[in-house]
Formats: sequence, C-alpha cells, structure tokens
Amino acid sequence: MLNIINADAKRWICSRRFFINIVAIFFVNYLVLSQNVMKELLATNIVYDVDICMEDPFFTMNFILSSMVFGTAYYEEKKNGFLKFCKIRCSNKEYIISKITNCFMSAFMVLFIGLFLWILSLRLFLPWADLEGNVSDSFQVVSSLGMGQILKAHHFILYYILYSVGIGMIGGILAVITLLCSLFINNAMVVEVIPAILYYLSHAYLDNISEKAYFWSLEQVLYFPNSLWKSPVLLLLKGMGYTAVIVVITGFVCWKVFDNLSDIF
Repeated sequence: MLNIINADAKRWICSRRFFINIVAIFFVNYLVLSQNVMKELLATNIVYDVDICMEDPFFTMNFILSSMVFGTAYYEEKKNGFLKFCKIRCSNKEYIISKITNCFMSAFMVLFIGLFLWILSLRLFLPWADLEGNVSDSFQVVSSLGMGQILKAHHFILYYILYSVGIGMIGGILAVITLLCSLFINNAMVVEVIPAILYYLSHAYLDNISEKAYFWSLEQVLYFPNSLWKSPVLLLLKGMGYTAVIVVITGFVCWKVFDNLSDIF
C-alpha cells in the first residue's frame, strides 16, 4: 500500500505541473482582485480584498487549477495504457486508496501554497487591515465571525494560514470528486470543470433551496470566516472530521465503481 501511494506521490511532487499551478493560482487571484478593486487597490487592505475575492465567481478557478495536478490521473492512465500495469501491481482497493490520497494531498498543497503566497504578497503594498474603519468596516465584520479572535489579536499570518488550510481542504475534496467523475466521463476538461461548477452552484443557490443542506456545505464548514464558531481549534477539528467523512465516502463509491469497471477491462 505505502509503495503504491509513494509511487503516485512522486508523479506530482516536484513536477512541473505542481509548480506551474501554484504560480497560476497566485496570478489568478490577482486577476480576480483587479476586476473588483483595481481603481481603489492602494486604498484598501488585505482583510477587505481577500474577503471580496472569495465571493467572486472566478475564485472557483482556484479549484480547477488545484484538481488538475492529479485529479485526472485515472483518466490519463487509462488513456496511455498504464492502467493495466497498475492492476497487476496492486488490488483495486489499494489503487483507489492511493489515488484518493494523492488527489487530495496534491490539490490541498497546491491551493494552500498558492493562496497563502498570494496573501503574503499583498502585504508588500497593503496593510493587513483598516483598523480605524476609514475605508470599510470589513475588519469589524470579519473579526466578529469564525477565527475573529485571531484577527482581533492582530495575528494575521496565523489567521491566513488557517484560512488557506480550510480553502485547501475544499480543493482536496473537489479533487477527489474529480477522480470520481473521471470514472464515468471520458473527457479530462469536463471532469476538471464539473466539481468547481457544483461548488459554485451550491455557493450561489443552495441557501435558497435548503438552509440545513447549506449549513453542511463545503463553504459553510471549510471557509472558516463564514462560521459562527469562534474557536479556531474547534473549527479546524470540525473541518478535518468533515473532510475525512466526505473523502472516505467518496473513496468508497470510487472503489465500488472501479470494481465494476474492472470487470470490463
């Protein structure tokens, strides 16, 4: 099992795709930022700008870029004929566990690193927050929600590390869903886009359909600033437990589907 996971990990760790997508996430967020606050960019602050960017529909591009690193591994192996050699080396269960693990970790790492570096780069020309409320009241609003006590204590780097961890877990889950989609759809581009579209639809419309369903959506649980829970420790534990449950359930479905597909190979 560990050998299979390690072999898959070597395919994305330190690969060109891994670093290119980190850089792409870095610049995509600047593009998202520029279309929202370009005219007043130097008069704003990081808390305000990051909060605005998260609400932009184009922010979902981050999830597409993170899932591209390893989310289509099954499709690529099937296309180039390597899949049959994988089946010789390991069982279906080991194969899926390895793919799930590396799909999640690759997307998480790319999104966490790219997003956090982008936020840090903003500090080169912007203050962390508008503490006096002259530009906006975003600091007061954001600091009254999840992890707000960290902001109030002015631990901005810790706040955005945890912020990026939550977004990274969203990206990891969507990459695992990308793997599931690739078992049904024989088109890499479509497979990469579908999970991000589903995320955006849940963000935009789920609240109007069902408040209970929206309460347990990816955004509400893993976008920590949206949470009414104030404790960072509880938020992180809740997010990790929530992520583990979704990944395990999705992995189990992938395993069963892959077992059925294997009968055709």
